[in-house]
Amino acid sequence: MTITAPIYRLTCRCSAHVPVTAGQAGGLARCPACGEALDVPRLRDLAAFAVEDEPAGRRAATAPWRWCQAWTFLGLVVLVAAAAAALVVPRLGLGGPVDVPDEAAIRAMVESADVPTVLQAWGGLKDAGVDRGAMPEEVRARQMAGVAGWIGGLLWAVSGLGGLIAIAGGIVCLASPPSRPRP
Repeated sequence: MTITAPIYRLTCRCSAHVPVTAGQAGGLARCPACGEALDVPRLRDLAAFAVEDEPAGRRAATAPWRWCQAWTFLGLVVLVAAAAAALVVPRLGLGGPVDVPDEAAIRAMVESADVPTVLQAWGGLKDAGVDRGAMPEEVRARQMAGVAGWIGGLLWAVSGLGGLIAIAGGIVCLASPPSRPRP
């Protein structure tokens, strides 16, 4: 727990705010902007200049964002959101790998099966025809897998763009120090 003394804020003629404490009551304080000496009111009159008690770290954290910080944050949000969406899209039933065995897989299954199983499968195939076209479900599954792949690729590209924006914003923030308020 941090205990902080009440802070009072006087305003200089140059419009700068001069923070003072109760220990400075009745004395002088120097303006950090112009160096002018200010008379600090007596303790009973100092209450009119009171500011909410807040630790120094909190005051610094509430400074307004610079544009480069906002772009960095925006880029990171886009990067994370698009990457998460790109990972989720294949799991939404829009496609993904379809389990349609190719010729090599069929040959491997036939070679590993026993003779009665092969004869039973052959009987089913002779009625359907061995050289058949793709079934409508297979065509639809391949189309949906293509759409999901295209959407996933687009989302990865958007994620990369977000990363570039975040990196550029970070570089600009590091290269240009924050401007100080003018007195």
